[in-house]
Amino acid sequence: MIGLGAAVVISCTLLGLGRGLLAAAPPLRKLYIPGSVLAGFLGLGAFQWLQAEGWLLQPDQLAPDADSLAALLADAYGQLRTWPKWLIAVVFAGLLLGQPERSWRQSAASVWQEGLVVWIIALGQATVGLVATWLVLQPLFGVSPAFGMLIETGFAGGHGTAGAMGEVFPRAGVPDGRDLGMLMATAGLVASVTTGILYINVASLLGWLPADSRPTLPAEPVSTSDPGASSRRMAIATGLKASALLAASFGCGIGIARITTLLANALDMGDLVGDALPLFIYTLFGGLAVRHIARLLGLARWLDAVAIQRLTGVMMEFLVVAAIATLRLEAVVRFAAPLAVLFSVALIWCAFCLFFVARWLLPAPYWFQLGLLNYGMSTGTTATGFVLLRVVDPQLRSGAAEVYALASPLSSPFVGGGMITLALPMIVAGSSSPAIPCLVLSVALLALFAAGFWLRTGQSTGPNHEPNQGPNRGPNQR
Repeated sequence: MIGLGAAVVISCTLLGLGRGLLAAAPPLRKLYIPGSVLAGFLGLGAFQWLQAEGWLLQPDQLAPDADSLAALLADAYGQLRTWPKWLIAVVFAGLLLGQPERSWRQSAASVWQEGLVVWIIALGQATVGLVATWLVLQPLFGVSPAFGMLIETGFAGGHGTAGAMGEVFPRAGVPDGRDLGMLMATAGLVASVTTGILYINVASLLGWLPADSRPTLPAEPVSTSDPGASSRRMAIATGLKASALLAASFGCGIGIARITTLLANALDMGDLVGDALPLFIYTLFGGLAVRHIARLLGLARWLDAVAIQRLTGVMMEFLVVAAIATLRLEAVVRFAAPLAVLFSVALIWCAFCLFFVARWLLPAPYWFQLGLLNYGMSTGTTATGFVLLRVVDPQLRSGAAEVYALASPLSSPFVGGGMITLALPMIVAGSSSPAIPCLVLSVALLALFAAGFWLRTGQSTGPNHEPNQGPNRGPNQR
């Protein structure tokens, strides 16, 4: 328990330092690097220094009469190494629990176009990664065929998916997958804004932006409201209700996992089922079950999506700090060359999707704005995508943000950190030849392209329609 308390103190201190560093260094704010990522790297540097000085040892390296401080640091570090497994299960417990109800029938054509493009981006990342691994990385470096999945894991998935895949990759022949995925996610996040700003300037020179849209960095919003005591009490009550539902979802997931294990053992399938699914898959369905139970009990008002997302966002902050701070640099150094190849291939594919796929397949009036939002999502996070979008569409009047939000249910449960992302490494590792999954994914991409062109052809505007004729509307206007 002392080690757990020390781990909490360390992570909170790192988060405070990370946010303080952002406040004190304006250039870092312009890169839009989250404070949790900075905090994680501060922790990584501190732990590496402690290890070099001999203060941080593994538990099996500690002598029975080891100094109490050394034992405490070792215990806290060991606790932090286990956090991603549990925190990602909490995050997944809230994914379906707090999913807002959306109706996207009114913008069906644009929504389907956007959904197809996100599938193309994410499956394309998996495809180019697996092809590069099959043709280049395996012959040169002897990596696992599933090594190429690090692109979609880190880029489209992000740090949360990298933490989740830390339980999947070892079973697919990539034992250091969590560390490598975290590094890929961090590199993608840094490259997202820097290359995104560059591409915005290129688009401006090419005349792809509306005539009244000039690239500007959005200012940080300043809140001038001072909520009264009543509002604060309501916020606390809402947070407590959301916490109760999130805890129930997590507990329900553990219960589902336990029941599944008992049934598998009764059917003599314990060895197969026991290692098949990580805990966060069960907590995902636990959240879905609690959501339906809450509605049946007349507690639908407790399902506050914003409050649940804030809670899972806090969990994600601690997850990122713990995962980055406890990175094993020896694994990163060992795979530096193949990671550099994957990183280069990933950036080329994402740029292709922005400049060509988006222009060919997305709604013509705002194809670049929506493509830019997708670019930020597919190289960093959705928040990064909105940062880039606000550079060219500060008031979100193009309609791109609305279409992106309405289309997210078509892709988020499946790719970019969804069920297909989680399953692909095991499928690739179990395949008799790496050529088979590469071929299947390539055919799937061609089919998605064909469907996208068919949808685009059905629109009244072609791919060369000028984008500056889009509707001048707010995100909440129909």
